[in-house]
Order: sequence, then C-alpha cells, then structure tokens
Amino acid sequence: MPSLGMEGPYDLDIKTIDEKVTKSSPGNYALGRMDEKEVFVVSYISRADADLNSELKSWVGKTDRPLFKFRYAISARDAFGIECENYHDFDRDRKGKHPQRSEQTDWKCPRCNYYK
Repeated sequence: MPSLGMEGPYDLDIKTIDEKVTKSSPGNYALGRMDEKEVFVVSYISRADADLNSELKSWVGKTDRPLFKFRYAISARDAFGIECENYHDFDRDRKGKHPQRSEQTDWKCPRCNYYK
C-alpha cells in the first residue's frame, strides 16, 4: 500500500499550522478526513513551491476537508516530484489532471511520460 510519508494528520486551523509547520520551506501536503476506522482518507494533494505554512493557511475556512498532513521538501523541484508521486498513488479531486510544473522549468514527472 502506498504511503504519503507525511506528518499528521492535524486539524486544519491557523494555530495548529503554526505549531506544526515551523519552517519557511517548500513542501507537500494532503487534505482529508478520518474514516469510520480512524484511517486518514486523502481527498486532495498539492504542494507549495516556497512557503508550505502560508499555502496551508490559504485553505483554512475554505474546504470541507478538516485535516492535513505535510512534509517539507528540499526544493520546489523536489516538491513537484513528490506531488507527482502522490498524485499517481492517491489522486481524488484532480480527475486525471496531472500536477503542473512551475513556469519556465523543464521538470518531468518521475512516474510517467507527462512533460516528456
């Protein structure tokens, strides 16, 4: 079974985000909820190319997904690669729409021929 390799789940609120996501860093995140067996169910996957804390805060009060998981990335390119891996393993909301690479980059998905 695939794994996100992320910390959490945590409540998606400003206080918790500030307590848990303490570095200004690129990173990846998943939004979701717990199922009846107390298993985190991924419903949205994305990344932040610069500031994961700010990106997560942008979701507060704007989603019905009350929990988040996260991981830091060493660079925006690394975050893109991780997002692609997570997309292939856990896609729920994109309905087949592959993660977009940052403008003016030649990054390629590590799992498929997208952007080849």
